[in-house]
Amino acid sequence: MKLPSPMKRGSGEETYNYRVEADGFYLVDHLNERTTAAQALQIFIDEALVHSEAIEIIEP
Repeated sequence: MKLPSPMKRGSGEETYNYRVEADGFYLVDHLNERTTAAQALQIFIDEALVHSEAIEIIEP
């Protein structure tokens, strides 16, 4: 599944950002467009579960 655009329509603000590292996926929600960030998070969770039976979600 394709990730939604991380840029907020109209303002050009970044809604979320991500990176993929050897130890996992990292998603940063900039808290300015909940629906888009939630869709991205769901895609990341689904993809992580393809690679592992269990995942850990940590909020710093």
